[in-house]
Amino acid sequence: MLSSRNPKADRRVLTLLLGVLGLIVLCLDFHMPENATTEVPEDTYKVNKSTSQRVNKLRSKEEREQRYLHLKDSFAMLKLQRQQAAFLRQQAYQHRKDSFAALKEQRIAAREEREAKHQHYLDSLKRTRPEKLSEGEFIYLNQADTTLLKRVPGIGSALAFAIVSYRQRLRGFHQVQQLLEIKGITENSLPYFRIQGFTPSLYINKESVNVMRQHPYLSFYQARAIDEYRKKYGPIHSLRQLSLLKEFCEDDFTRLEPYVVY
Repeated sequence: MLSSRNPKADRRVLTLLLGVLGLIVLCLDFHMPENATTEVPEDTYKVNKSTSQRVNKLRSKEEREQRYLHLKDSFAMLKLQRQQAAFLRQQAYQHRKDSFAALKEQRIAAREEREAKHQHYLDSLKRTRPEKLSEGEFIYLNQADTTLLKRVPGIGSALAFAIVSYRQRLRGFHQVQQLLEIKGITENSLPYFRIQGFTPSLYINKESVNVMRQHPYLSFYQARAIDEYRKKYGPIHSLRQLSLLKEFCEDDFTRLEPYVVY
């Protein structure tokens, strides 16, 4: 490299190399980053470390206090929710208790009402039970209603209704013995009846078959035979005009005669 034959030239080269090396060092110092590690004094490092520890402690204490306050609020909210739930349960229990009490009162009132109605019914039976007729007393058969008929010894509600129904179909009784045609009536009851106000009302020349057949002494075939006779021979003036008809017998004429109006 350096030649010993020309010392002057060697010195110039060496000087040039040293200059270049100096420039390189200057460039390296100029381009060094600002945050490059620098030596910090030991006292300053200790102060910064203690300050950081105190800051960290303060932050930890604040975080603990915040967590404590959060837990305290959570427990308070949970306690409030439990109190509300307990209050709602108490209200529901009281409502069920009141409902059962009201239902019990309704049942008691309904039972008392039923008992009162039953007692009223029994009292009404006692009050409305008719007093029976004594011997020698009588009632008029064609005018008596069911209440009066039940006063006759041996006649109750069923027989009283049967008498009224049969009387309507007959269009009135013309003699007391007709009561024996009703099932259940005995001769012991006949002395308590009298006949009054009987009027014949079977218009044999005007009434239709359906109306005439409702009379207990006329069947459907007999009513139809009367209608055919009227159409063929004209008005009927006597039941004997029907004697040739096979639907009638002498007993039929005897029973019908008091009712027929020509």
